[in-house]
Amino acid sequence: MDVNSQPLNGDTHPNKQFLNEVERLQCVLKEQDKLASIGLITAGILHEIRNPLNFIFNFSKVNAGLLDEFREVLAKGVNNLTHDDFDELKDIEVNLNRNLNKITENGQRAMRIIVNMLAQSRRENAEDFESTDINQLVDEFVKLAYHGIRGNNSVFNLSIITDFDASIGKVNINAHHLGRGLLNIVSNACYAMEQKSKQVQDGTYTPQLTVATKKTTEGFRISIMDNGTGIPDEIKENIFKPFFTTKTSSDGTGLGLSMTHDIIQKLHKGKLEVNSKAGEYTEFVIDIPVKY
Repeated sequence: MDVNSQPLNGDTHPNKQFLNEVERLQCVLKEQDKLASIGLITAGILHEIRNPLNFIFNFSKVNAGLLDEFREVLAKGVNNLTHDDFDELKDIEVNLNRNLNKITENGQRAMRIIVNMLAQSRRENAEDFESTDINQLVDEFVKLAYHGIRGNNSVFNLSIITDFDASIGKVNINAHHLGRGLLNIVSNACYAMEQKSKQVQDGTYTPQLTVATKKTTEGFRISIMDNGTGIPDEIKENIFKPFFTTKTSSDGTGLGLSMTHDIIQKLHKGKLEVNSKAGEYTEFVIDIPVKY
């Protein structure tokens, strides 16, 4: 019996439509992952900005009270003021200036956060490398990832230990993409510790994230270690594969670590390695070559 294997409708590529659909779905999932990152960053930014704004509000209230005291003293009339009154006015002036400096300092901090994040968003499609303070970048994205998680789970707390090597200074990297990679790694770490917190509820577990940078002979190293659920040996080799995930569909697309792997190894010509022991810890080590 002669079987005619010609494709229908004269299509010489019977799998083309299927491959196109797979490619389309990959693009959709990548956009979904990008939106999830944006949501995480937004939650982190809101938390980061809220702190300096709270300081500004509180110091403004204190200054309003000091001005009331100032007016009360002056209401006695200049000719009726005692030495104690003048001393009080001096103290009020000192406190007013100190509080105004704190208001200015926290206002500038909030502005820096906004400017840095706007700069990140404007580099969305940029492939340019630029001189970047790597320690500041790591610190910012660790905080954004953590506060982003807390935006969904306000009772989750962790201890963050940092050890930044100041001798690294500024390095030539793609800050936007490396920032996204760091966000993915730290978010996964927070997720693992959050899950372990749910498993161990006898008060013996304290989530801890250890983040360090180090200058190397070829460039610099970033290590991010958590004491969460760890990664079983049987799935460790799959974690950088596209669409591989142990999370539910609502918690992840399986593209975060795959994209992070590409950002570090393809874009920055570096290395991304993972060390882990199931139930105890996971450590991601990033090595990126740069010229000093």
